[in-house]
Amino acid sequence: MMLKLLFAGCPATMDAYRARTRRCVGLFAALAVLGAATWLFGFFGVPELLPEGARRSYFYGFYTGMGTALAGCGLVLAVRTARLLKDEAALRKAFTRDTDERNRAIRRRAIQAAGVCLFAVLYAGVLVAGLFAPVLFGFCLAGVLGFALLYGLFYAYYSHKL
Repeated sequence: MMLKLLFAGCPATMDAYRARTRRCVGLFAALAVLGAATWLFGFFGVPELLPEGARRSYFYGFYTGMGTALAGCGLVLAVRTARLLKDEAALRKAFTRDTDERNRAIRRRAIQAAGVCLFAVLYAGVLVAGLFAPVLFGFCLAGVLGFALLYGLFYAYYSHKL
């Protein structure tokens, strides 16, 4: 549900909701394909790119595990969403749930809180990592600057659109 709500706005009619839900099936199928590609990279690419050792074993497990999880979640979500499209009563119930003003306000506040927390954690990481790990400092600083830049770009976009 979170992916569906993050990638699309709130449709006003049942037909628009049905069309958006249909597009989500494709999105979830693409997620499954991305997971399969990640698994294949982990299985075949990591052993070729990294030398033998603990680092190779770790990244082999990470990429194959992440690929398996993405492919599995994508398939499950695609099947569930396709099944939802076939059941009119369940689709109407999901439409009511997703377009409810209270639920929309909860989602908006949750996303805002997650963004503020992410910014705070990255900022704290910049302050602490600057003393001990220059690479981690650069990564956290890039995260903070990237977040601020994305916020500014989206603010400008939505201020003109809305």
